[in-house]
Amino acid sequence: MTADLRQYLRNPDKLFRRVKDDQGMLRLSKAAKIYHPGQGVYRSSYKNALRLTATEGNLAYRTADHLRWQQLDFVVGIEIRLSNNHTLNGVPFTDICDDLAGKYPKDFKFTGWHPFCRCNAIPILKTEAEIEQDNDRIDKGRNPSTDSQNKVNEPPGALKQWTQKNKERIANATSLPYFMRDNKKYFNPRRPPLAFCTPALCKYCSASRYTADPP
Repeated sequence: MTADLRQYLRNPDKLFRRVKDDQGMLRLSKAAKIYHPGQGVYRSSYKNALRLTATEGNLAYRTADHLRWQQLDFVVGIEIRLSNNHTLNGVPFTDICDDLAGKYPKDFKFTGWHPFCRCNAIPILKTEAEIEQDNDRIDKGRNPSTDSQNKVNEPPGALKQWTQKNKERIANATSLPYFMRDNKKYFNPRRPPLAFCTPALCKYCSASRYTADPP
């Protein structure tokens, strides 16, 4: 498996070690300090491969969950929760995972907020009484009810606040995160065309993902 992953890494042979300083603390070696692969990229090829594997594996599992829930009438929403190991090395911090955790409509496709995301989604179900009523309807040849007291119709307000707060980053991004591309109905990522821009020249003007009407 590691041999298969190497083909997807830009620098598959990079390996750096930490060394002990005079106080016995582990520090980056001189070679590691002068190597700057760029924002969002680990120095270590191993760490980059680990992140790739975890991200793509989780994406597949979460996609399977989403597809399964769409076929179940008794699922009426999802709740996206923080991982029990959300903090890094025991040091508390806040990121997009904290901001966007909450209850979402059933059709909201969650595959992770960012690479290496460890958040998880669980289904929100109808009440037991509602499920019993649906069983009675099915026995009588009728369709289950589409309503429920637990049904989630809108994403949490934090999603709109996050989108508004990051609207400039979204407008200038060369690519959008999966959670925006997979849930176009809950976002409005249309980019304003440049003065010299035409659909024939600009990939953003004609891209199918920018079809939402501006507010």
